[in-house]
Amino acid sequence: MPTVRRSSQYSCNRTVALSMFIQLTLMAARHGRFNGSQAHQRMTRRSQKTRRRQSPKVLAATIATVIAFTPIIASCGNSIDAPQSNPVSESSREIRIIDAPRTITIEDLTGLGMKVGKEYDVATLEGATSANLLYWRVQGTAVEYEIRMYGNHADAVNFGTAPAEEGSGPDAIIDVDDAVYKEGVRDRRTIFDFRAEPKPKYGAYGIYANIVMLCEGRDDDEAWARCQALIDQLSSN
Repeated sequence: MPTVRRSSQYSCNRTVALSMFIQLTLMAARHGRFNGSQAHQRMTRRSQKTRRRQSPKVLAATIATVIAFTPIIASCGNSIDAPQSNPVSESSREIRIIDAPRTITIEDLTGLGMKVGKEYDVATLEGATSANLLYWRVQGTAVEYEIRMYGNHADAVNFGTAPAEEGSGPDAIIDVDDAVYKEGVRDRRTIFDFRAEPKPKYGAYGIYANIVMLCEGRDDDEAWARCQALIDQLSSN
């Protein structure tokens, strides 16, 4: 955080400056260069000659002190300027909303080998014309999809995005009492590991042409790969 870096810099600089001041003060006092009384200010010519003879020693001691503190100052600079570890979770997704000059039908999906399961009531799913649970095999694995169809791509984006976000991803709502679109909520949860707590079944969603697809997967990458597989098949047919 920027605030932390400023605080660390201030603390470090203040510590170094204080340490150097103390060392230089003690050194100067030791060689008669720091005094606060009027008596010391009336120094004799002899003592002044002595001070002049000691000046090279004082200079050498000053240089040595500065050199001694150089690694400390450098280390402070490194701790301030070094890049902060701030891992950012970056998805492998590309663009997940894809327009296409066509209207997908249920026959297009079954033509790819998808099996139609449940049909959900869309009375409370604004803009949708139908919604179904479908099954498909992706690289030999049986995968579930919830496919919601709209009249066109614009409706799919405008009306379908918020419900899709509610029903997919790690924070998907899988409690019927909390969901806005309550149809099929129980089908949107699953148990990926033995005796684990129920989790969202659909790890990601995509919008292609006039359909919104919720894709099964334990995380975003796995689910989106399955969305992408369906999109690839639809775009090539």
